[in-house]
Amino acid sequence: MDCHHAQALVSAGLDGELSEAEQAAATAHIATCPACRAFVADAELVQRIARVAPAPPVPDLTAAILAALPAPPAAPARDRAVRLGLVGAAVLLMLLALPSLLTTGHATHEQHLASFDIALAVGFVWVAARPARALSGFLPIGTVLVGSCVLLAALDAAAGRGDNLRLVTHGIAVLGMIATWTLIAQTHRRPSGDEIALAA
Repeated sequence: MDCHHAQALVSAGLDGELSEAEQAAATAHIATCPACRAFVADAELVQRIARVAPAPPVPDLTAAILAALPAPPAAPARDRAVRLGLVGAAVLLMLLALPSLLTTGHATHEQHLASFDIALAVGFVWVAARPARALSGFLPIGTVLVGSCVLLAALDAAAGRGDNLRLVTHGIAVLGMIATWTLIAQTHRRPSGDEIALAA
């Protein structure tokens, strides 16, 4: 093996690219060649300097990058209307539930139902504010809650125990859940700003 070949193997070895046979051959040559031993020492020194050298300063391009990004798509008017409808349903549920919830004495069946209505109203407001986050949070819980209330209301009506106020609150809850499903479906179907930028 000549020095040129040995030094090429040394450079490859510093990058971890040698086989065991190549490493053994290079080591055997270096052991008998002062010039190649000096080359190894210089190469290892250069490698250490390169690894610990400070990174060159880079200008802060954050503002320019953010300015170049497309503006996020505005929510369609239909989204805004559905959100306002959800907030309206939440306000109605709270107004109808508070009188029953604030009755004095021990907790009654009506107070329990009123607490569910208020919790549902809070969920509607959350969906109106953050529809993209409601898919795995409020949506399954709210759907089961409203579905159970509707089923119980139907059973009460069939047994002649219907309550007009309960029918109104259940109707508002059903409309609110329909609006919730609609808003979430529109939100997840609409492309994000990143997707629009890639498409452009």
